Amino acid sequence: ESGDGRILLTAPTSVLPGGAWELIGSFDALQLDEYTFRASTLADSSAAGIPYSVYVVTCHTTDPGVWFVSAPDSGYSVDNLAPAPPLGLAAEQSYSPAGLELTWDGNTEKDLWYYGVYRGTESGFVPGPANLIATPQAGAWFDGDWSWDADYWYKVSAVDVHGNESGFAVLGPQDITGADPALPSAVSLAQNYPNPFNPSTTIRFDLPRARHVRIAVYDAGGRLVDVLLDRRMDAGRSEIAWDGRTGRGRPAASGVYYCEMTAEGFEQTRKMILLR
Repeated sequence: ESGDGRILLTAPTSVLPGGAWELIGSFDALQLDEYTFRASTLADSSAAGIPYSVYVVTCHTTDPGVWFVSAPDSGYSVDNLAPAPPLGLAAEQSYSPAGLELTWDGNTEKDLWYYGVYRGTESGFVPGPANLIATPQAGAWFDGDWSWDADYWYKVSAVDVHGNESGFAVLGPQDITGADPALPSAVSLAQNYPNPFNPSTTIRFDLPRARHVRIAVYDAGGRLVDVLLDRRMDAGRSEIAWDGRTGRGRPAASGVYYCEMTAEGFEQTRKMILLR
């Protein structure tokens, strides 16, 4: 008997294949045509490989000296047990950067692969490849596309290395913490960030009410480089990006550029520096 309570048999080669064998179970013979036994394996299958375990079956008569041994055969475990659903799913509005920070408690399963983050616009949406938006390996993810008026629902699952997926933790719009910020009191154009930049920069602006906005980039000589925005925008804070290219898609040269915003009587310019 081993120290952990297992019964180990060292069999002579004339009876069993040579080596140490562990007795994993026994039951009475009932003269059936077929018997079934759920056998444990020595190790689980994993991404590192499939560890095979070798088995033999012995049949014993009422005479201790008369018994029979099957030919050895091998098998391996198949993991069909899903991880537990993630716990503690929560979400909080973020202002800088703008978006939603999702967090949950990390699972304890050793074979965890990743978490599936799904997003829909109603509580009953069915998670699937079409609405899978992220597969983080830690208990957090940031949704930069979130806004208060989107009314997004989120469902988060845990997936192990064998593809077994847990049930879902669910979070709705009513569960999000944070406050919907008040509308800006005036039109403004913020300094782009980062500045200097390479290869792209973000331009933010505020509108107290909806109006037509035009944002254009000029070079140091006053020549138009590209028009980034020219349409009616909703009230609130918005942002656009300039990728450092001209309107024809060519990389702009290093140097000083000017971002000009006009919006129904409002006009403001910010200096930007592109470094290649």
